[in-house]
Amino acid sequence: MRLDAHLPIYFIHQNTLQYHLYSEAEWQNYFAFKGYPLNDIRIFRESDTEWVVLYLDTIPTKEMIYEINELPFIEKAILIS
Repeated sequence: MRLDAHLPIYFIHQNTLQYHLYSEAEWQNYFAFKGYPLNDIRIFRESDTEWVVLYLDTIPTKEMIYEINELPFIEKAILIS
């Protein structure tokens, strides 16, 4: 996977085995509802792995990171800033 974008970028691995996963539209709705800045979103799928790439406008707050990481279908997340 190759990404050309500005930072910060938040990579999220969704657990594809047990949960309903957010689509791009659902992620956009979640960010709008929470009032979090989001520049763009892409979802990459490879066999049973699904990575969500969130292109953020600003570095996320601790609260934002905590809330996203607590979603039941999040297996792991990596922030690059």
